[in-house]
Amino acid sequence: MAKKYILEVEEDYDFEVYGLASHERNYRVCWEINVLAKINLALKSGCVFNRVDSELVEHMVYMFEDEDYGSRIHLICNQQGDSILLPKHKNLSYLLKVENYPTDNLNKLLQVLKTSSLILTVFKLDLDTLKFKEKLIF
Repeated sequence: MAKKYILEVEEDYDFEVYGLASHERNYRVCWEINVLAKINLALKSGCVFNRVDSELVEHMVYMFEDEDYGSRIHLICNQQGDSILLPKHKNLSYLLKVENYPTDNLNKLLQVLKTSSLILTVFKLDLDTLKFKEKLIF
């Protein structure tokens, strides 16, 4: 009789995710963040995909990489047509995924985003309770 082996994988979520609500289009929000935060988010060629009715739907992703700190910021469109990447948070237009960003710089970034007239709200999402967080690993 053959032995069965079970592979248990624990994902390491070494990033933070913030929800953004806005009525503006993705390129406009991206431009606003670039101007206010003095960063350079650019459209990433590999985008996040979500399965809806057995079809793959592409969600746009903008990325900034800071080589000095080895950190990354991704602006991910949560809503793309009829597809919602995180269904529980369907009221959020965008997700801001932050990896290895210095705390002082992150606090400044969040304060600047809250002053924007294009962004209605910014708040941190709890990764422990977030469903479908594996979609944010890329």
